[in-house]
Amino acid sequence: VQRSSVRGQVLVALRAALVTGDLRPGVVYSAPVLAERFGVSATPVREAMQQLALEGAVEVVPNRGFRVVERGARELAELAEVRSLIEVPVVLRLARTVPAERWAELRPL
Repeated sequence: VQRSSVRGQVLVALRAALVTGDLRPGVVYSAPVLAERFGVSATPVREAMQQLALEGAVEVVPNRGFRVVERGARELAELAEVRSLIEVPVVLRLARTVPAERWAELRPL
């Protein structure tokens, strides 16, 4: 159970690093180097990277590690469109659940 939660935490951290650009497209990263960066052993990093490989975010480079997949302009545009189709209705639905008196507090944000 403990290793699973470490893997989950590493997976969250790796996804964040992909989104922020800390892990750059086209670059090969090894599990031991990433493990040192996150302060964990290589096993949960390797498991998390395998999950990201299944999701198409990275590809396995035998005997070297994992390469962050490079996305073309068209693919990025398609991803942005899908995100807007999902996120906009969800945000609108959530906004409707906020009581009117809370909007005064939220507006400055």
